[in-house]
Amino acid sequence: MALSLEHLTRLLLATLDDVTRLAAIVDTAMQQSDHPAFELSPDGVIWYLNRAACVAIGLDPQLAVGTRLVTYVNDGLMTQRRLEALSQHPQAQSWSDAWRCEQQMIPCQLTGFAIPRSLASERPRLIVWAEPTPGPADPTQRVDDEPPVDTLIPGDRPVQAHDLDPLRQKLGLGVSRFCELLGMTPVTWYAWRRHLDAPLPSRTIALHMRLLDVFPELARLGAQPLDLQEALRTQRGVDLTFTELALLLGVERRGGVWVVAGLCGQRARAGLDRVLAVSGPQ
Repeated sequence: MALSLEHLTRLLLATLDDVTRLAAIVDTAMQQSDHPAFELSPDGVIWYLNRAACVAIGLDPQLAVGTRLVTYVNDGLMTQRRLEALSQHPQAQSWSDAWRCEQQMIPCQLTGFAIPRSLASERPRLIVWAEPTPGPADPTQRVDDEPPVDTLIPGDRPVQAHDLDPLRQKLGLGVSRFCELLGMTPVTWYAWRRHLDAPLPSRTIALHMRLLDVFPELARLGAQPLDLQEALRTQRGVDLTFTELALLLGVERRGGVWVVAGLCGQRARAGLDRVLAVSGPQ
């Protein structure tokens, strides 16, 4: 019985870690997406929107945050009913509506799902994104769900250890930077590489790799924690851990990834000024 409880405890902790890291991947995917994406309160108030969403509703993020999504769609009553239903059903739902932008109606397909209240590390929220309604008789439009032909990892088998290095080379990253992006250590990298045909034991990293394979633009991040940490060490003589640096910047560190999205980016830039002010000229 003790052994079974130990295994169950390890499984529970690993699952919670997967949830935390997947939440960070969701945040990054929302920020980098070419489609309008919103983070909403359970009653439909906009907490975050990406650049494509600002274009879709025709507002700057400072003006849109705190307003309701239904303000910017044609059938606001139905969309509000859909948003309220998301919290009651644990699966994604899609519905048709249209953006009201400059006296024009732009049809779109809205899809949303709720981050459940049972996740203690996550505040209850709704994730909603929009895609344009497909036009009739477009022969160039893909009608299946297969990934693009230039992907490296086939969809008919698990992600394996020998997929690591080709994907790293495709993204143009060094081993340390690629490990940081995936939220793994170089020690884990080399341990997995000793068994090239073995499936990756981490479902989260396997999913992250498939996303990076299909959407390599998700790897195009700005300055990384390592860059700032090294700059402070060499130029100012200040040696800070990742956690200390994250606290000074006022950003959140999740599973080895710093989440700096939307208005959090403004806090991070202000935090950088604080770091430089605290360190002082050398």
